[in-house]
Amino acid sequence: MSDWGIPGVISERFFGPPFDGFEEPEVGPELRAACGWFKSFMAPGEWERRRIEVAKRFYKVSLGEVEGAEDSGRFFRTTDSFAWYLFLCESILEHPWNYEPIFGSRVVPVFAAIGRNLPVLSNINGVESRIRRLVGSEKAQPNGGLAGP
Repeated sequence: MSDWGIPGVISERFFGPPFDGFEEPEVGPELRAACGWFKSFMAPGEWERRRIEVAKRFYKVSLGEVEGAEDSGRFFRTTDSFAWYLFLCESILEHPWNYEPIFGSRVVPVFAAIGRNLPVLSNINGVESRIRRLVGSEKAQPNGGLAGP
């Protein structure tokens, strides 16, 4: 365990449903589709690594730990805002105890709309390269890529 009470290794159960028969929120299928789509543009194991980093940061800040002046007090690292967004969307579906409602209420509807419109979006020329940048090189500031061209 670290000084702030967060274990050095986090079990995969930390990111699973709270109990058998857990019902998804109303936007579940659309949100799940968007999450899966975005994750499909990441290298194998990349999401799992980024998700652990987001969870550790979220709980460190929640417990009052501050790491450096740049991100002081933020639940997420500004160098990977996209992972924070994806974490929020996945958490409301799979591990709701990790959901943060203030940020989540802004992000979940956007991801759900993307999931709802995947058949149209996936047929747009250049969308795959745009998504690769969004989850990769532009992960620090994904808002422009999520809001439009």
